Amino acid sequence: MSEVRAMSAERLVAAISCEESDRVPLYLRFFERDYLFNERRPWRSQFERARELLALGLDDVLTVHAPTALSPDVEVSIRRERDPSETHPLLVKEYRTPRGVLRQVVRLRPGWPHGDDIPLFSDYNVPRARTKRYLVEGPEDVEALSALLERPGGEVLERFLGEAEEVESFAEEHGLLVMGWGPMGGDAAVWLCGVERVVEWSFRRPELVERLLEIVLKWDLWAIEALSRLRGVYVVIHRGWYEFLWPPRLYERLIAPMHKREAEEAHRRGMRFGYMITKGIAPLLSYIREAGVDLLLGADPVQDRLDLRAVKEELDGRVCVWGGVNSAVTLRQSRGVIRRAVCEAIRVLAPGGGFILGAVDAIFKDTPGGGVRALIEAWREACRYPIRP
Repeated sequence: MSEVRAMSAERLVAAISCEESDRVPLYLRFFERDYLFNERRPWRSQFERARELLALGLDDVLTVHAPTALSPDVEVSIRRERDPSETHPLLVKEYRTPRGVLRQVVRLRPGWPHGDDIPLFSDYNVPRARTKRYLVEGPEDVEALSALLERPGGEVLERFLGEAEEVESFAEEHGLLVMGWGPMGGDAAVWLCGVERVVEWSFRRPELVERLLEIVLKWDLWAIEALSRLRGVYVVIHRGWYEFLWPPRLYERLIAPMHKREAEEAHRRGMRFGYMITKGIAPLLSYIREAGVDLLLGADPVQDRLDLRAVKEELDGRVCVWGGVNSAVTLRQSRGVIRRAVCEAIRVLAPGGGFILGAVDAIFKDTPGGGVRALIEAWREACRYPIRP
């Protein structure tokens, strides 16, 4: 086993523990992109991606996603409908639960990726132009929602454990860190209700949002429990891309307690707790720190206008930061601009440990290969510890 492969997980563990190792890790997330530079040679799996990145001296992680399980008492139906007032056909999905019927209706506009189905959790459900009726639109829907899912078990859990076994074995063999994704928090609320209703309820009927998030928290804790059954998951990630919608006073009341409870559960089960959010981070840093978050993913100095020095100071060596360089804007600039962004992020966030360099929030399909190369080259020049502030 090569030194690079042997050290990757150890290096990331040191960073998440807010300690220095041999160098600053570089972990690149990819979204709708299955190659690094050559799109004619796509990766067929995350294992092929990891092999290529490790061979280049980069770091990588493997991911597993916690399962969800529909209650056996729920009956599901789905059909197409035509409405003369609508330009596009409608897709209607109903869940008959012991506590009421949940109904979701989407317009089958061009670009709908889910065929004749409506997933419970999808960003494509969020736009009002796409969704005619959200799954949760009133208090009665919230109560019906509480009977929708059950704790994953039986065949669902066995299938999950079986699929994850290959990930764990590969990670052990190649010295890779495993991340578990599952907790959804405020993102689930937006998927289920839409942006406008979540925001309106948060101000006018916060008790209704509290009930909704209480249901989601139960699901999130089930996800953490399922992930803890895997021997290799080091950190569990709560995705919170939409959680910037809550202003600080409502975030403190509605969102921060959820993070604290999930972090406690992850720690109790021997895992670290990570939080993915890429917008509106600055006023939330104290809540993130006090909730027990170990890894904050998404520090973006460009599109979030985040002061990296303030991040370092506010987190006080207690939370590891992933990011530091913007992807959508910065990686389209000159090599000199990219180099300065990388060096600045490392110089500010790396001293003392607790930093993983990354392009926020991902390397996209249209991210220029030259920008990615410039990022890697600049990182290689500046990544070795010790690093002076």
